[in-house]
Amino acid sequence: MFSAEIIRARKIIDSSISSLSLDLNGKTVLTEVGSNNYLFTPLIPALAGASEVIAWTKDTRFGQSDDIIAKCTEIAKIWGVESKITFRKNSRDWRDVSKADIITNSGMIRPISSELVGYMKPEAVVPLMFEAWEIRESDIDVQACKLRGIKVAGTWENHPKLKVFEYTGILALKLVLNAGIEVFDSTILVWSNDHFGETAALAFETNRAKRVILTTNIEKFEEELPYLDAIFLCDYHVNQPLLGKTGLFNIELIKNINPGLSIIHLYGSVDADFVRNHNISLFPNRNGFAHVMTETLGYVGLEPILRLQVAGFAVASELESDNISDLTQII
Repeated sequence: MFSAEIIRARKIIDSSISSLSLDLNGKTVLTEVGSNNYLFTPLIPALAGASEVIAWTKDTRFGQSDDIIAKCTEIAKIWGVESKITFRKNSRDWRDVSKADIITNSGMIRPISSELVGYMKPEAVVPLMFEAWEIRESDIDVQACKLRGIKVAGTWENHPKLKVFEYTGILALKLVLNAGIEVFDSTILVWSNDHFGETAALAFETNRAKRVILTTNIEKFEEELPYLDAIFLCDYHVNQPLLGKTGLFNIELIKNINPGLSIIHLYGSVDADFVRNHNISLFPNRNGFAHVMTETLGYVGLEPILRLQVAGFAVASELESDNISDLTQII
């Protein structure tokens, strides 16, 4: 990571901490440390005054735990918070859970199962680090949390001090542009029935697409198929496979009527091998999953991820103090 990126990250974090008056003085935080933009996750509470930050990590396709820890440690030294952060790699130590005041619903921590909840102290809080409506049962056992009296809340991503959700339009643009579709003067069908789709469609329209069709009606898709340059899949709620042997979309129909169609996916179950085997363009060129972003807001850049994470820790602080603002979405 270039030093300029580290300097910019610190500027964004400090500004967000100040804007949201985040103060974690004396708190013990259990969170993750990941690759790329997620290197900064444990640094945020350390900079916000936490007395101890425990960062879980593991080897993934995105990076090896030893490399991740080394990079985060290097930044922590530069920022003077190295002594506050303890790393755990490829393990889930229940002693960390039992001492934490704040436990983030982060990828390296999940699943927050009933077993893990059983080790939490009752006054612990869990910020989702995204909006409440995006919660996934596979990630966190909310009922177990409620039975233990543990507070769980989401973050209003479009809070006037954040406006993080607006970056999903930029994310949609970047994905479609990187797929080789110009947007300008293009015909794009947005497959969605939620705020993700509305924001993506607005971004395409603002950038002068010829036509933008927002729908989850398969008959409408088939009617428009001959005229489409791209379809952008971003329906968060859909569970049915979209592209695969049992997928909603008829790949043979696509191949016969519009073989030059580009399929770009942000949300939804997509079998990449199945699509590739039919010589249809797919971007990103890997599997997609229901309720999971193919690319996070980190694909756009540092600012949306860092703003959102600072806001998530601010939600945790509000839960702890019972000083709830419109930033916090109680589950």
